[in-house]
Amino acid sequence: MKQCTKCKEFKSKKEFCKNKKTKDGLHPWCKECKKQYYEENKEQKKQYYEENKESIAKRMRQYRKENKETLAEYMRQYRKENKEDIAEQMKQYHKSKALFNTYAHQINCVEDIRYDPEDSKYLQVVCTKCKEWINPTNLEVRRRITALNSTNGSENRFYCSDECKKDCDIYGRIKYPKDFVEKNDIYRNTSEYRKWRAEVYDKDKYTCRKCNNVGGNLEAHHIFSYSNNPNLRFVVSNGITFCIRCHTRFHSIFGKGNNNREQLEKFLD
Repeated sequence: MKQCTKCKEFKSKKEFCKNKKTKDGLHPWCKECKKQYYEENKEQKKQYYEENKESIAKRMRQYRKENKETLAEYMRQYRKENKEDIAEQMKQYHKSKALFNTYAHQINCVEDIRYDPEDSKYLQVVCTKCKEWINPTNLEVRRRITALNSTNGSENRFYCSDECKKDCDIYGRIKYPKDFVEKNDIYRNTSEYRKWRAEVYDKDKYTCRKCNNVGGNLEAHHIFSYSNNPNLRFVVSNGITFCIRCHTRFHSIFGKGNNNREQLEKFLD
């Protein structure tokens, strides 16, 4: 038994949080008193954090730097002792709805997205088949992002149900949709491609996004490769305007046929 210094009651040691700084290794207040204190001073703590955000972050960075090995050992021991709890937490996380601020910027170039009208912290995307707005799970979004940045041909598109998935013309057609014929030169000479290129130029105001030169010899670059992503070939948000010089430079650095948004961000930085 241990006496709480706040409420003066004697309680089981299980009712106290751990604290390495005290002699008995337990916090002087019981969990209930700590919770009550936090609720009563929530706004003050929030205000203090907002006013001292930079200094707190600096202090935490310094602490992590000075205690890198200790923290790593603590995490290894924690994971070892709490394998089942961690597995359950990850399972629940994968099933929970994806947050807008976490994933929106990673898929907005290839997906129609919006804030959930009922709760703006959640992300909504459009079902590939029926075009209804849906709330994807964290696991679904992570799989989609992985597919967009890989070359194995999988796409992991979003569907509202198994029925839509089975009825979709492109589901299960690895890398290419039904009846697709790989003829890059033919595709590039189609009216659809020329329209896409003109819309990309218009979107970027006929300005090279790297060197900011306006007009001249421009080319439309596919953010996610033309050859490996046939379903994105004519999506305007998957295009960006470069002058010939910058376009050539990009591909000399990153090559062709396996390009993605991460490469583009490095190039524009």
